[in-house]
Amino acid sequence: MPGHNLFQIFILRLNALNIRYMITGSVASIRKLEYYKEGRSEKHLRDIAGILAINSESIDFEFLNKVILEKQLEREWDEADFPALAPL
Repeated sequence: MPGHNLFQIFILRLNALNIRYMITGSVASIRKLEYYKEGRSEKHLRDIAGILAINSESIDFEFLNKVILEKQLEREWDEADFPALAPL
């Protein structure tokens, strides 16, 4: 599927098969950081702040930090200036 990344292809295939799914707050936060990097919309940072505020005890910060580093999203994470509950 040209123009789609692997995550989008995966979601499109799940939808086509009518398979219900749920993503974790960690994965949602990473996707939101990627969207923020692409378009610089503050909405994505507000969404992440909400995810962290509501689900901080279930966020896998070790995984989140690892992927942020792998995807070179440190700048975006730092720009967000999340509270101390969201360390990088």
